[in-house]
Amino acid sequence: MIMKFAYPAIFILDENGRYKVVFPDLEGCAAEGDNFEEALERAKEAEEAWIRVELEDSWELPGISHEADLELPEGGFINTVAVRIKLVDDYD
Repeated sequence: MIMKFAYPAIFILDENGRYKVVFPDLEGCAAEGDNFEEALERAKEAEEAWIRVELEDSWELPGISHEADLELPEGGFINTVAVRIKLVDDYD
């Protein structure tokens, strides 16, 4: 079974032109990259790893915040990051 997970991420462009990414709903989940594409790819990897670890302990994941409820730092923007995770191997 493959499931899709999509959480909002805040992308922040720093003074060096690098992007930092944080997931407000996923405590401690963050990534960064030299450009938007790299930051997005690393954000997907971080989100998937975070969710996999949480699913090992329980099947409860945090709720998804509404974008309007999130506070943005100056220069920040929201982009929903979606990942597909295979939860159960196919049966033969």
